Amino acid sequence: MPDVCPRILVVDDDPDMRVFLATVLTEGGFKPVVAADGPEGLRLAGVCKPDLILLEARLPVRPGADVYRQLKLDPELCGIPVIMLSLLSPKTYLHCRQVEDGRHGKRLPAPEAFLAKPPEAEDLLRRVRRLLRAAGPRGKTETSQGEASVPGT
Repeated sequence: MPDVCPRILVVDDDPDMRVFLATVLTEGGFKPVVAADGPEGLRLAGVCKPDLILLEARLPVRPGADVYRQLKLDPELCGIPVIMLSLLSPKTYLHCRQVEDGRHGKRLPAPEAFLAKPPEAEDLLRRVRRLLRAAGPRGKTETSQGEASVPGT
C-alpha cells in the first residue's frame, strides 16, 4: 500500500502566501489543498476532511474568525486542528475572538496554534507535526508497513 501524506487545508487570500505555504508543506511531506477565501475553505474542509487547517485570520468575503467559528460548530469538522495565521498579534486576535464569542453567546476553544505571517518554514513544519501527533489517528497515515506516521518525525 503506498504512503499517503496528511492533507493540510491552506485558506489564505494572498496568492503568494498560498504558494509559499503549499511549497513548504509539500517539501515537508504533506499534501496541501488550497482555498482563496472563507467560503471555498469551508467547502473544501467538508469535502476533503483535512488532517489540519492553516487559516488566515483576516480574509475578505468571510473573515477567518467566522470560518473558524463555522468549523468548530460543525460536528464533522470541529476536531480538525487549526493553526491561525495573521499579521495581528495573538493577543489582539484572541481579544477580538472573545468579543465575537460574547456577541454569539457561545464560547469556542482557542485555535490549537497561532503563527505570525509570514511564518518561518521550519517553525511552521514543527507546529504542524506537533499538532498532527497530538491529534492521534486522524492526523496520522498508514505507511507501506502498516505503521502510523507523520512526515518528518
